[in-house]
Amino acid sequence: MLRFPTIGFALAFLFTSLNRPSTATAYEWMTTQSGKPISWDSACLHYSIYQDGSQDLPWDVLRDAVRESFDTWEDVPCSHFYFVETDPAEIDEADFYLNQPNNNLLVWRENLEDWDHGGGVIAMTSINFDEKTGRILDADIEFNGVYFDFADEETYPGDTRLMDLRNTLTHEIGHTFGLGHSTDGTATMHDSGTFGETKKQTLEQDDIDGICAIYPLAEDPGFCEEPYCGLGLTADDTECDLDDGSDEDCGCRAIGNRPFFRGIVHFLWLLLR
Repeated sequence: MLRFPTIGFALAFLFTSLNRPSTATAYEWMTTQSGKPISWDSACLHYSIYQDGSQDLPWDVLRDAVRESFDTWEDVPCSHFYFVETDPAEIDEADFYLNQPNNNLLVWRENLEDWDHGGGVIAMTSINFDEKTGRILDADIEFNGVYFDFADEETYPGDTRLMDLRNTLTHEIGHTFGLGHSTDGTATMHDSGTFGETKKQTLEQDDIDGICAIYPLAEDPGFCEEPYCGLGLTADDTECDLDDGSDEDCGCRAIGNRPFFRGIVHFLWLLLR
């Protein structure tokens, strides 16, 4: 089992590891060190919820909240990008592999030994991308279930001791397709949250401008790829399914034989105290 080497950057170091495009807008489309904007080649992103879900919510409530959060971004009319839910994942590793199937995972870390990002971090999104082209290869979201209790507003209305799941996830989803943190304090992609907050369940114009800049309707590639090397949901999914582009039935494409440089960025969403 071959893993890519990891180059990790916490939020405090984010702006020295990735360039920020020169723009008058508040949203941030992240780029590689060489200035390539990062995005998915595909018109879609497949996401997988870890089968254990969250200790705080029944599975059906959690899944519905997750779907609604993805729908919030998918329903933007000026963007072609959409999301595909897979079967639940039986593995909880938020990693990217070169030679075996992958998934774009949503996982709740409930044990202290599984969460090493700090008590004030609500959630973390990790994105793997091709440093030379900016092509996103994998995106995983980890939720801090050790220090925070997550809730659905409809199930626990008005309880300001809890962290609203849709509020948190809608923000994190923006990172999975290439948006950084917005300087607009009203935007969903602004970089802080607090207990009981729900305003990030919906998008502001700055968020809409961001996704439509990255994935405009006019640039729909017309294909939807599975995760790199194929979809891996169990420990038995070990055989890589890549092709060279000649097989039209294959849902994935190889990067090719050229040198490949992988970058990774971590987005830490902090509690506003």
